[in-house]
Amino acid sequence: MIALLVLSSCSGGNGGEKEQPVAESELKKMADEDQAMRLDGNTDFQKEYEKDLEHRERVFSLLAEGKISTPEDMYYAALLLQHTPLTMCDGRMTSLSRENYLLANMLAKASAGAGYGPARRMVAMTIDRYLWYSGRPQKYGTNSRMDEKTGENTLEPLDSTTTDEERAKWDVEPLKVLKGG
Repeated sequence: MIALLVLSSCSGGNGGEKEQPVAESELKKMADEDQAMRLDGNTDFQKEYEKDLEHRERVFSLLAEGKISTPEDMYYAALLLQHTPLTMCDGRMTSLSRENYLLANMLAKASAGAGYGPARRMVAMTIDRYLWYSGRPQKYGTNSRMDEKTGENTLEPLDSTTTDEERAKWDVEPLKVLKGG
């Protein structure tokens, strides 16, 4: 079903009429709001959670309506979906819907494949996010968390077979840089 939504969103579906790309307005505005909320340093987690839910639902609606069609639209939709809200479960953070990260990954790949440069790193970020919250090693190392015992950021678990050349293909820094070295 997810693939069907992505494919139908790329087909236009408007009888040949040219629509204003959503990314130029609504998706871009939501993405700007998303980033500002995360970078303001004064996070209200309940507000962030509610806003992430709102953004997620709106992205789903736009996909269902076939309005996410440009590479920019797909990139902004992927950015919003990779911030699917988190919740506590059995004493650890978990995603409300991990499959949203896979949908975000498909959107980012489509955007990058169409030549939209910023989507390249998003491809790595979304698959890492999916793997991370599935309890599996992330491939590229784009997610880190604070180790409560040492107070240091850690990338673990991390797939040790991924090369720096593979990271570079998706605009991800070499492992040494990611680890702060």
